[in-house]
Amino acid sequence: MKLAFAVAALLLGASSAQAATFAFTYVSTGGTLTGRLTGTLLGDGNTVAIDGVAGPIRFDGVAGPATPVVITASTLYGVERAPTVTFDGAILDFFAITDPDNFEIGVLFDPDIVDFQPLVSTSPEFGNIREPYEAGRWSLAAVPEPATWGLMIAGFGLVGAAQRRRRLAI
Repeated sequence: MKLAFAVAALLLGASSAQAATFAFTYVSTGGTLTGRLTGTLLGDGNTVAIDGVAGPIRFDGVAGPATPVVITASTLYGVERAPTVTFDGAILDFFAITDPDNFEIGVLFDPDIVDFQPLVSTSPEFGNIREPYEAGRWSLAAVPEPATWGLMIAGFGLVGAAQRRRRLAI
């Protein structure tokens, strides 16, 4: 019985861990952007405050140049806003660029600053897209951290051991 409680605690602990990496996909009329963002899930359970880009952003499966700088388009106009996205796509507000002094190479999701409407715009390295963004074309998913996977695997192992022990006792 104690083993069952320990297993339940491990499984609950594994499921409540919040991932700091989020995989995104945006299907534009010209192709598909995919990548991973690092950030913090905010209290509403829908909004992610973005810290950076983990690995390359890809256009139709082809990796573009590294985009280590993440700001918002509003920064270009002197308005500081934190880069954020939501799981439901209602807010996509980040500008991933190669160089803080060169805004020509990168991926832009802007809710209202550049064209005064929601916009996705990319440089040629990322498909040369420029169109209004639509929430229905966006998906975001939390990527479990290695520690979470470790806890889940350990939990399944303990469940298996408990089942085997129960069979041997009968």
